[in-house]
Amino acid sequence: MQTTDETWFYAMTALIDTEDEEQVARFFGDVMAAELPSLAGRAPFVASLGEVLARWRITTPAARGAAAVASRRCRPRRCGGRPGAAGAGIRCALATNQHPEQPTYVRENVGYDEVFDGLFYSCELGVAKPDPAYFTEAVRRLGTEPGRTLLIDDNIDNVAAAKEAGLVADLFASDGGRGELDRILGEYVLR
Repeated sequence: MQTTDETWFYAMTALIDTEDEEQVARFFGDVMAAELPSLAGRAPFVASLGEVLARWRITTPAARGAAAVASRRCRPRRCGGRPGAAGAGIRCALATNQHPEQPTYVRENVGYDEVFDGLFYSCELGVAKPDPAYFTEAVRRLGTEPGRTLLIDDNIDNVAAAKEAGLVADLFASDGGRGELDRILGEYVLR
């Protein structure tokens, strides 16, 4: 139900100063791997990013690179209204990978507390998507049964991991909007 501002992508791409798509993909793969401990709330991202930048022979300070990644602010998708079906007694929660500093920003600026019945930030759960343990812990905290919990996600790896954890899950087309959400809810929930 959210997407990210692309400004951070361009700031990070500028660090390696190339338009070679293969190199950009490899660089982002390294950055994302270095990001995992931070997303799980276990380690500061700056040190891990510093190692990646050194391997890529980038002289930009890690703190500046980390600031570019931290500027990746989430924003709600425009799906029109509440994503759940509150009138039908359906609870709706947000499952999101975030660095430790992100939940404060989201709580103060995005307003998800008014929209969702639960907010599951990876850094607060101690594990990040697509680890199946993320979904197991989120369902435990939500107080639902895995087989009666639907994950809607635009990442196929997250959908597969949720299914491995026993949840019902469906892939949301990134450009699907409210129609895609209604399709999925209609298929699983609002029958």
